[in-house]
Amino acid sequence: MRPVTLLAAPVVALLWLCCAQPCSASDAAPLRTVSIPVDFDPLHSPDGWSNGFWVGYKRGLAPGQLPEFRTFDRDGNEVLRATPLSLPGAYHTVVHAAAATRDGDVIASAEVWSSPGEKAPALCKISRSGEVLFVARTDKFIGRSLAVTPDGDIWSLGSRLRHPLDPKQDYEVLERYDATGKLKSRALLRSSFGVKFDPAILHDFGEPRVVASATRVGVVSPGARAWAELSPTGEVLDRFTVNPPAAPDGSVAELARLVMSDDNEVYAYFVVARPAGSTQAPFFGIYRFERSAHRWAPLPAYSLLGSFGGLFGIDGNALIRRSGCCTYGWFPLPSVESASLVR
Repeated sequence: MRPVTLLAAPVVALLWLCCAQPCSASDAAPLRTVSIPVDFDPLHSPDGWSNGFWVGYKRGLAPGQLPEFRTFDRDGNEVLRATPLSLPGAYHTVVHAAAATRDGDVIASAEVWSSPGEKAPALCKISRSGEVLFVARTDKFIGRSLAVTPDGDIWSLGSRLRHPLDPKQDYEVLERYDATGKLKSRALLRSSFGVKFDPAILHDFGEPRVVASATRVGVVSPGARAWAELSPTGEVLDRFTVNPPAAPDGSVAELARLVMSDDNEVYAYFVVARPAGSTQAPFFGIYRFERSAHRWAPLPAYSLLGSFGGLFGIDGNALIRRSGCCTYGWFPLPSVESASLVR
């Protein structure tokens, strides 16, 4: 298993999510729908739902291109108009991840260049009105996935910039900050994943993710085939190996999205991105994480929307999926035996 570069298979998966055919009239009806009149380029502009807000952003990959954020609430009202992230003294800024707080502010993980050869990772907080509330340097730690808990804590899964003369330097891949950007704790040593590559970077099997509820924090590393679960204070509660699903032809599916419900159930969207002209059947689906069996259990009823539906977030008792062009639907969570819930 080897890591891959940024615009590799998972980007193909995002293109597949965004460009596939919409669902038919026979598909299950959502509880509610909302239109978000934005069509970002998935190569450079991730989007998804976080704490009841749709968050879209342009990364700012090329020098001279400022990152840009835009948010909407669950009723489709625009909260943050298209707002560039302009930081004083910054020569160039690239955003790696973003998430919303319950108040609708945006937390972003970024690399900030003060000159062509000088950069520093940072956490930024942008208010609903577009004001930069803080920029907190993160001591060479680049967050690649973010989750914000109801109490305002920020969980960042990522990698540390290492000295080229010390390539085997060990460090924690998960950091927790308070609502002001102050570091509170670290967890999960890189070496503890048992792989030679960085477990918190993009891999052929998908992008590592951190998700959180009020009482649990979950981390998945598709490349390391690893799951870790922590308490809200950072205590590691459980760790084990979990293999991704595979298509009938043996192709391993890549993780495209991951969400956690208020009662700590975890759902994921997996897809096998077929190259153009492939004769292999498409493979995709929503899965629920069965902790007791250490496996991803398929939810066939949630594949009726086809690959178009994907999985873009969770809100209360509903999974948020695409139900049309620029339209999102709230689909009820599957019933789960109470005994399987983690409290």
